[in-house]
Amino acid sequence: MKNFSDLLDTDSRINVKVCLFAITNNGYPCCKVIINNLTQYDGPIAGSMTLECAVELIDPIKIEIMMSDKNYSAEKETAILIDSVNIDGFEIVPNWTHLAHYDNEKFINEPTSYLGFNGTWLLAINEPFYRWQHRITGQGWLLEPTHNISS
Repeated sequence: MKNFSDLLDTDSRINVKVCLFAITNNGYPCCKVIINNLTQYDGPIAGSMTLECAVELIDPIKIEIMMSDKNYSAEKETAILIDSVNIDGFEIVPNWTHLAHYDNEKFINEPTSYLGFNGTWLLAINEPFYRWQHRITGQGWLLEPTHNISS
């Protein structure tokens, strides 16, 4: 027989999905993807790649995508294209790319989903995801729980 807590159908985790594509005209770049301080992938990337994981509903979300070992050439390109960053069905790239930061060795810090230089693309959501989503989409604030203290 199931008890009450076994019957709950609430999933306290949300899905994070990252889709990448490598441009490899001048070799395979190294790629490292870290979500909430857990390495999801670390190695060369030769084509398309999709990574998925789940994070706790109320945890902040930090997504880091790093490219290294690029061979620079004026004729042939090597890069990583971020096709999609999707959090629980909400598409971050390309609609909200301006909220991410791309720190690279050429110091070009414009909003992008195209990693053409060795560096790190970072999306930091420093609050629970749905609170952040409501705020950035202009839907207002979600209420925060409060504790009633009886005298």
